[in-house]
Amino acid sequence: MKKISQIEKVLQVDEERLRKTKTVREFILVTLIHAENRPFTDTRTIISRVRDLFQCRAIAIAKEVHKSTEGDDSGEHFHIGIWAMDASKNNLRKKIRSLFPEWKGRAIGISVHKGWGSICRYITKEDQKPIVWGEFTQQQILSIAEAHKKKKAMNLEIGNLAILKKIEELEDWYQVYRDDILANRVLNHLPRMKEAYEDFKIVKDIESNVFSRIIDYLEAKGNPQEYDVEEIREKSLVIDWIACQLCFKRPLKTKQLFIYGEPSTQKTLLMSYLSKVIKVYFASSRKNDFAGANDYYDLWVFDEFHEQEQAEDQTWNKGYTAEGSDSTNNLLKVLDGQECRLDAKYAKIFKKKRKMCPSL
Repeated sequence: MKKISQIEKVLQVDEERLRKTKTVREFILVTLIHAENRPFTDTRTIISRVRDLFQCRAIAIAKEVHKSTEGDDSGEHFHIGIWAMDASKNNLRKKIRSLFPEWKGRAIGISVHKGWGSICRYITKEDQKPIVWGEFTQQQILSIAEAHKKKKAMNLEIGNLAILKKIEELEDWYQVYRDDILANRVLNHLPRMKEAYEDFKIVKDIESNVFSRIIDYLEAKGNPQEYDVEEIREKSLVIDWIACQLCFKRPLKTKQLFIYGEPSTQKTLLMSYLSKVIKVYFASSRKNDFAGANDYYDLWVFDEFHEQEQAEDQTWNKGYTAEGSDSTNNLLKVLDGQECRLDAKYAKIFKKKRKMCPSL
């Protein structure tokens, strides 16, 4: 029984020690504003008071001077970093306020930090020669502050690179919500993450070619059986023309194709299917849609190509306006034989469905 009682006593001491450890806050930052209006501005007095209040490993005091617009000194603040061994979260603020009765209310600021490095970085931001006491010299305080600054910048850089790597690996945008790391950032960084995802898609398209995209598409669909020429009929001419333009270098005069047919003859449907493996831009009739030139898009498609006399009776549709028809005709002349795409400053806007021509 005597041994059991001794063990219980030891356990009770350990539990008490653990309970005290959980409530201890070691790293404290105290800010005393407008020290020039107080009865004392002596750093020795501050250090003496803090040492009487807590069991400290280190104390660092920096002075921050605020200047007015005229250039005269308008105030002095003290930033006091305290590394205490016995400061409890339950009463440390009350004790510190009683320690400096000269400062009332908001004149004294008290905050708790997770580490000594963040406090050193803060107090040395304005004063590179802080007054120190304890286990660290002034040079060591400056070194700790610089190391903390570089580590924080490095961690931020590594974090951003890891996020970009995860976004690059996404096959579909909605997989973001299945990833724990990305899901935590969606609510605060959704526009930037979505923009990065779209940029990575463009990078993948640029690095790929038509043949690889066709192979990947067919494998994803289970390698379906090919259509016969009799099944696709006149569409085979269009497909053959596009294949020749993408696979071989052709004369400039063969770089354009005009498709004409009755309504509901699957002209738009054909181009929509091809856009799954070919980079197709469905151009609209606005004049400012056609700035810039590059070879990003494999194919440009102009939908609803109408003559001017047809546009007068159906002005409600953008594609039917006489102005739109003129712009498109002029564009076809300018782009004859050229590899073109939209300028980068317009590319973001045209990805929105409400800004794009819906069909061929």
